[in-house]
Amino acid sequence: MAAEKSKYQLETDAFRKTFDSFRDKRIVLYGIGRRTLTLLPGLQGFHVVGLLDRDAGNLGKSFSGIPVISLAEAEACADVIIINSDPTNFQIIYQRIVGTHLPVYYATGERAKLPSTDYTDFADWGKTEEQLREQIRQHDVITFDFFDTLAMRRCLDPTDVFRILEHRLPIEHPLADRFARLRQEAAGETGEEEPTLAAIYQALAQKAGLSADAVASLQKEELQLEEELCLPRKNMVRLLHDAMALGKDVCIVSDTWLEWEDFQRLLEHCGLGTFPHDHVWLSSERHESKSSGALWQTFRASIGKRSVLHIGDDMRGDVAEPQKAGIDVFSIQSAKDMLGHSNISQLLPMATTLTDALHLGFVAAEACNDPFALAATRGRIDMGEAERFGYLVFGSAVLRYLCWVLDETRKAKHIAFFARDGYFLKQDFDFLRTLLPEKPSEADTLYIPASRRLLYLATLETEEDLRRTAFFPYTGTFADYLESRFEVAADARTAEANDQLNFPTLYFQAIPVHICFERQTSPTVDFS
Repeated sequence: MAAEKSKYQLETDAFRKTFDSFRDKRIVLYGIGRRTLTLLPGLQGFHVVGLLDRDAGNLGKSFSGIPVISLAEAEACADVIIINSDPTNFQIIYQRIVGTHLPVYYATGERAKLPSTDYTDFADWGKTEEQLREQIRQHDVITFDFFDTLAMRRCLDPTDVFRILEHRLPIEHPLADRFARLRQEAAGETGEEEPTLAAIYQALAQKAGLSADAVASLQKEELQLEEELCLPRKNMVRLLHDAMALGKDVCIVSDTWLEWEDFQRLLEHCGLGTFPHDHVWLSSERHESKSSGALWQTFRASIGKRSVLHIGDDMRGDVAEPQKAGIDVFSIQSAKDMLGHSNISQLLPMATTLTDALHLGFVAAEACNDPFALAATRGRIDMGEAERFGYLVFGSAVLRYLCWVLDETRKAKHIAFFARDGYFLKQDFDFLRTLLPEKPSEADTLYIPASRRLLYLATLETEEDLRRTAFFPYTGTFADYLESRFEVAADARTAEANDQLNFPTLYFQAIPVHICFERQTSPTVDFS
């Protein structure tokens, strides 16, 4: 009997079949994640001329001999772009390149198109917790997916874990600038259909020429990071406990490379530490996957004729494949998918860096932890009280700024925060330093109740200083701007230019604005 194909080979076979008519075309693949890294070795006969990625820092790098290029370069050398990623990212990625003149396809073969502009139309907003509870009551066996169903990570994508770990490596580490790529490639080079984490790191060791100790250290750090990022989706964990209280036979079924000992740590972390091992079906232990359907066929055979309901988020592994095995399903949305169908979905295509991914991951963890949280508002995220508003809107920006201040002031003796914003920033900065394992500096912090305008004017020495001061965000009339920014009284000469200004727009879009000061005269302004 022929050996069952791995999910990586199934993905490659599906791609080759879907795009067989594209063999004579010059192809650019968007995505340098695991799906592309395991696909490229199997694309003999196809002409892949480049790769695209959201992170500009990857431009010029090569993966399997294929360079990462810019969109402009792709338009000059290619005939078509294929978005090769997890299907949940298809539309997010397309929105980043929607202006290209090249035809764009998803890896499924579908021509890329913009999503509906009315987020309230999303069908899943009609699903309720009570509907799920009723389905649970009607079935004998209840199975739950784990990742993105019972638990989630505080980042947008699973591969962000590798990017974070790479970022934490010392600069002298041999994988300091390539760990994320090699880690994903290694997953497809173990020779196993459902590899364990140990097998993946063994393949990584051979690929990168690392010692056993170095590999063991990296593996340990990845496991620690997974636990650090993991948090329960509290409402789903409560539903699991309620199903058990009803006398249902409850199981967890997960595609994962974690083995039981490490997976159990995540269960404990999510309040499921006493969950029995014999009711947990892991692809790494069973050597079969949900996404291929093999694990579901085995599971279905093991429970006889009892009725089964599976609850999960993945449209293939948690919906299509269990249905083929005669298992009823109730699909829920991952936190990221909820964000992608919400009123702030336009932020996802803008998340092009690791920092962006972490910031939006924290927003998703707060606003979309409960799969039914946005049902009542039809996808509108309610900012709620001031604390929640501060967390969702300002929290990440303030944290990023304070981390920058930490890095820039390591040798400083004094750090001054000025009125008025600095009043709270100083308190936040002092608190942040208490959370760090090692104090970054011994600098004293102080709050100086001096106005921002006074600082602007007192530090004007060069034209660059003037431009920085002139273009600092401002909304109001031109006359008010002159008065509040420079203490210059407007006269009749400003009448024709006394329109409403919006300097954040001018500043951030870099619209050319020329400001000239005549020596010993009032300022004149020329907008061109």
